[in-house]
Amino acid sequence: FLNQVVGCHSMLSFLILLLPSVHSSISCFSCASSDYSSLLGDSSGLGSVSIRTFASSCEGDHLSQSHPSDSCDSTCLTIFEPFYFGGIQVDTRPFTVIRGCTHKILNYVDRLNRPREIDFLHEGSICVDLTLASIFPQVTEDLTVRACSCVEDECNKSSRPSISSSSFSFFFPSLFLLHSLLLLL
Repeated sequence: FLNQVVGCHSMLSFLILLLPSVHSSISCFSCASSDYSSLLGDSSGLGSVSIRTFASSCEGDHLSQSHPSDSCDSTCLTIFEPFYFGGIQVDTRPFTVIRGCTHKILNYVDRLNRPREIDFLHEGSICVDLTLASIFPQVTEDLTVRACSCVEDECNKSSRPSISSSSFSFFFPSLFLLHSLLLLL
């Protein structure tokens, strides 16, 4: 039995070392599509979200020249909302976006009732699908967005969401294995 416990402890230590995490501050682009200015830009919306730039240029890949970056204590975040016109996603503008620090954008989300996926966004590189209302409670439409977090300086500059995150394919099987190992104890 002692060998099993030691083996489980070693495996647990190994898995914890492999899980991505953020230990120091990183620099993240902070901007949003102009469509979000009424929701995020003034005190009647979510004044606590610290986004200063609202422009369609935030939707592109060339952010370093024209958009500010913030120092972040957790991960960088990009929220991608599909943009439709007449029920069809527009090729030239497929997404509207919100970019910034995960802890600053999601700082007001109800900790008791929020989806568990929001906690994963604070921990490492992952993409998850969420309803916009679970992120912004004042949004009453049932829209699904893709939220992607990352852990490197200015990593939140992509104009399209990742199909899968490099950590996503490793993270959930590791979580399942960890859960299984803990049940053995």
